[in-house]
Amino acid sequence: VLRARLLVMIEEAGARAPARGTLVRELGILEPDMKILEKILCSDGSVLVLDGHFMHRSAFDACRLKLRALFEKTPIVEWKAFKEAIGTNRDMAVAVLDAFDVEGLTRRTPAGRMLLK
Repeated sequence: VLRARLLVMIEEAGARAPARGTLVRELGILEPDMKILEKILCSDGSVLVLDGHFMHRSAFDACRLKLRALFEKTPIVEWKAFKEAIGTNRDMAVAVLDAFDVEGLTRRTPAGRMLLK
């Protein structure tokens, strides 16, 4: 029941991925329980943890699609344009872009992100 409730909260947040502390507070659970839930949700691939924030896989995939749409208009995408496209704050936008860099989709340049594949 707790896993399902947590998953709904994360999914409803979309690109405004909630922070670990916020989830712990709102669910009224202890940190050790949160660690167990995190392992379960991450192991089945339904949730990613980006810079301490929990993002549902579907929201992450939607961010990827929005980034690709931005690349159709320009060869370099700045974090500000991406932030606006996904409707989140700077820190979350940069965390998502960093995750795309790690997976090899993009590369950070002085001017912004460049599409690699």
